Amino acid sequence: MISAPTRFRLRRENVGPVVVVRFHGFLGAAGATALRSLVEDVLQHESAPVVVDLAGTTDLDCHAVSALEALHRHALRRGRYLRVAAVPPRLRGLLDPFDLHSALGGTGSVAHECRAAGEAGGAGGAGGAPPAEGERVCA
Repeated sequence: MISAPTRFRLRRENVGPVVVVRFHGFLGAAGATALRSLVEDVLQHESAPVVVDLAGTTDLDCHAVSALEALHRHALRRGRYLRVAAVPPRLRGLLDPFDLHSALGGTGSVAHECRAAGEAGGAGGAGGAPPAEGERVCA
């Protein structure tokens, strides 16, 4: 039997008007559960748009796909803004069969998705004011 690594880091930070959740490591069962729990908590208790940064993801499996689909449905039910950013190119092909890119993004940078969140106003893509001149929107 082959066991997959379970080491991962998950960090939440406010970057301008956006909550960025950064994931590093293997996005398998344990990581997907932790990611889903944290993002659902943000979506339920805060009004800020959410961008999930997957730039540090080393690999992913079906648990990741399931978690991302569930988070997308959760955000839609709440009328909330949720995007995925910076999926490493070598992992994008694993998400292609599920068409998550059209719903959640993934190919744009974190900065791009944060700017888009600011322009969308954070609520399910509804209009909103872009960031003020010189305001730091995303690192």
